[in-house]
Amino acid sequence: MSVQATRPILEIDCLSVRYGSVPAVRELSLTVAAGEVVAIVGPNGAGKTTVLSAVMRMVAWSAGDVRLDGESLRKRSSDEVARRGIALVPEGRQIFADLTVHENLRLGMVARRSRTGAAEALDAVFEQFPIVKTFLDRPAGLLSGGQQQQLAIARAIVAEPDVLLLDEPSLGLAPTVIDTVFAALAAIRESGRTIVLVEQRAQRAIAFADRTYVLADGVVRDRLVAADATDAERLRAAYFGADTRAVAGAGTPTGGTPKVGTPADDPVRR
Repeated sequence: MSVQATRPILEIDCLSVRYGSVPAVRELSLTVAAGEVVAIVGPNGAGKTTVLSAVMRMVAWSAGDVRLDGESLRKRSSDEVARRGIALVPEGRQIFADLTVHENLRLGMVARRSRTGAAEALDAVFEQFPIVKTFLDRPAGLLSGGQQQQLAIARAIVAEPDVLLLDEPSLGLAPTVIDTVFAALAAIRESGRTIVLVEQRAQRAIAFADRTYVLADGVVRDRLVAADATDAERLRAAYFGADTRAVAGAGTPTGGTPKVGTPADDPVRR
């Protein structure tokens, strides 16, 4: 979808995060327009999850700012950020296994900003994720990994957030289930919701997103668009900071330069 001339809804401005003396994110700046899909990809330890945690105020910032609809989140708690319209689908799903599917969904409703429309929001979730309705009274821990991922996304969107953050939604899922998850994300995008996607399957994320930031060592190394998803050399260079054409055909260098295949079979990991 075109997002030109659309107002920025999420702005990350020179954000830095440290864990003790170790910098995890360094002066990161990016903007996300309303209705846009922005992906963040990169190698393990790049700082991708930290960016999402910082937006949610789950980790402290050492410098910089994050603004939602022009308003700083610096003095907001995680709960307040959620109630202002940002929802996170965390890595590993983190559903409540001992609670039923319905009870997990009700927890997602806690962050709703309106007391009206909850029933309609649930109906929309059931239409988008029929498996959630099918197993409504089943303990969430008895669902398969793919079903739990659908529940985790449903739990987030039942709050009707303005911005949906997703951390590695394809992690540990079979290829056919990944297709289901991305189909759901496409439907969420069509509804006009803004998405920030951290994803291990880099090429698939790049092909799906309007724009993609490649993060490594806590800094942005490249900015890509969907057409770049098939540019294997550029991806390798962005991930590892070198022109890999010089070593083409010489085997895999020490450091684990990723094999870059098709968007549907992308082995690059976070």
